[in-house]
Amino acid sequence: MQTQVPLEKRKHTKAKVAGAAALAVILALSSTFAWTSFSQLATNELHIEANAGGRLHDDFSFTQDVKNKDIYVENFTSEGDGAPIFARVQLREYLEIGPRAGQPETADKNVTRFPESATLDNKEAWAVHYYGDVHSAYAQYFAWVQGGTTTFMPTFNKNKDSLEADINGSYHDEGGRYAKYTEYAEGQTIEGSAVYDADENDIDEGDAAVEGVNITTSPETHTAKATGDGTVMSMAEWKEAGGKLGPYWVYDTDGWAYWAQPVQPGEATGLLLNGVELKSSMGQSCHYGIHAIGEFVSEGEWKQASDAYYFDQAGTKDITADAFNLLNVASSAWKMQLRNGPTLMEANEAGDISASAVSIGGSNFYKIALQRSTARSAVASEDRVLILAAEPVADMSFGGYPDWGSSSLRAYLNGEYLESLDIELQSKTIVTDIAYEAYVGYGHVTYGESQDKIFLPSIGDFVGASIPPLHPEQGKPSDLGPYTAGASTIPPTELGPIWTRSASGGYLEIIAYNNGANENKDCTRGGVGVCPMMWVAI
Repeated sequence: MQTQVPLEKRKHTKAKVAGAAALAVILALSSTFAWTSFSQLATNELHIEANAGGRLHDDFSFTQDVKNKDIYVENFTSEGDGAPIFARVQLREYLEIGPRAGQPETADKNVTRFPESATLDNKEAWAVHYYGDVHSAYAQYFAWVQGGTTTFMPTFNKNKDSLEADINGSYHDEGGRYAKYTEYAEGQTIEGSAVYDADENDIDEGDAAVEGVNITTSPETHTAKATGDGTVMSMAEWKEAGGKLGPYWVYDTDGWAYWAQPVQPGEATGLLLNGVELKSSMGQSCHYGIHAIGEFVSEGEWKQASDAYYFDQAGTKDITADAFNLLNVASSAWKMQLRNGPTLMEANEAGDISASAVSIGGSNFYKIALQRSTARSAVASEDRVLILAAEPVADMSFGGYPDWGSSSLRAYLNGEYLESLDIELQSKTIVTDIAYEAYVGYGHVTYGESQDKIFLPSIGDFVGASIPPLHPEQGKPSDLGPYTAGASTIPPTELGPIWTRSASGGYLEIIAYNNGANENKDCTRGGVGVCPMMWVAI
């Protein structure tokens, strides 16, 4: 977990005061109006082993032609070097009214402040914005537009240690001009230098970062694309609507807004803030600021300790029980589908096999069986689901001998294939005791055992009967059977021919499943598909 870097050490921390005369013309108001865009200046990223790849975006423009104020979150990691993140954002407000509004703090500065105890520089004392807070002092003068989507340029700041927001447009206090704001078109490309972390600590060195020591830079071309499309609601509204995973910013009672689904690598949330409009004149100069704070974690970082709930494992970020529940709901769409969806057998009986399929990391799997933790063991902590690839992932030989334990296919599945899976799926895949049939010579088949994360189904899983040992005295382990889930659980499917882990009793023959039937195949030959199977903790 990282600690917040003091605001005065961050870039873009200087107050940026607008030119009053210019804005008076823009807004066609009788009063002067100075705007300050305070974005997140210290993005807290909370993770034990490595920082989550989150970046808060603040797109700001208040010119004659373009008026815009967007707040959203990007997961800047790639699929091969990242994982889903979970985001929350808190927005705070501050307003000064008076002739010296927005100017540096001095003993004789005479302004009316909202809140009274705050100052321009002390953002920790600014007022937290609550959902539907229409009676606040700010709501008399300003209207927020929330939710929606925009086109954004993915950040070039890919340093996971960095606590700095990505700011597109802000005020200069030199000459009273706006910094350049770029309005991107979808598909537009720009070239720049991407910054990556280069050290093993999780410290944000800021301007003191040394190239080749703390950071590395690399030329890249980035392409503008759409954010998600967000809907903003209160926690009570979200719960009343069923508390479902989805593209929602959900405001909790403490002012933190949670994105109610994972932010996938390379993607961005919908907009939390989409614009701010001046509703009425104050009759004199004013200075209004919005400060955004973003915090991001990886799946499973939030925790419960007795009756307390935390956003981080260290227990430094209190959250409510409702937020804890929302994070659990949001933790993964595929885990929710696996937990609540029908098994393949149940879907088959209902006449819709596709109802059992779930997409994980771009690959489709069938849900074969569900085992509840309480049914397995009093100490087991997680439910588990048995899944099977819904289509072959490879076309290769089984190996040089009809023995799953020593096969090259087993080595491939638990090595190269496992490493190619969705990162979260890899972490949830369970080492499993596998019983298999192996040829031992002279037409004999015996039972072996292996421990694997990825394995092949037995022929019994498909056709309802295993190949019995030709010599029963060889026996089989009493606690292991030929069925992966204890019984035949896979209805006839359009899969085949695909390898199983069941030997036929022939010197080079492994049984393949082929669209409801079984057939012997030479294990040294190709032309047979591979449909991996695995138990996954949910």
